[in-house]
Amino acid sequence: MAKLLAEHTDFFSLFGLERTARLCPTELELRYLRETRKVHPDRNQGEEEAALEASAILNEAQTTLSMPWKRYPYLA
Repeated sequence: MAKLLAEHTDFFSLFGLERTARLCPTELELRYLRETRKVHPDRNQGEEEAALEASAILNEAQTTLSMPWKRYPYLA
């Protein structure tokens, strides 16, 4: 799980988006919630640390993509 997330250096691909996609805040939030449910520690018994790390990566990605001033340098 965390290994899969660690391989993703592109925040857009974590949510299944293309870099050129126009981001609707609602769609981004739904995709974020869908992915965080997959890596939630309660669903991944025995891998709590990896689940927390994956959640942190997803949180950083969602924060970056949801704010245009943070997303713009990431696109360049």
